[in-house]
Amino acid sequence: MLRDNGRALFVGEPTGCGPSAGNVLSIPIPEVGGTLRCGCSLFYRPGPEQGAVYPDVLVRPTLADFRAGRDPVLEAALEMGER
Repeated sequence: MLRDNGRALFVGEPTGCGPSAGNVLSIPIPEVGGTLRCGCSLFYRPGPEQGAVYPDVLVRPTLADFRAGRDPVLEAALEMGER
């Protein structure tokens, strides 16, 4: 909502497609020893655009970043704040 109302910049990667799920429902599946997690509420953006939210500044973290303990998205956001 901040981005849709011109109050923030989005840094990182595109979000998932479609309306976003806020609350997560967890359903145990004992037969496989796992848990199914799915969104159980919807959030619709204002206006006609309802697909993925694309960032103003695209930053794609890599496996090397992860292994090095780096967060290039946070680094880019902090750099933007210094301008």
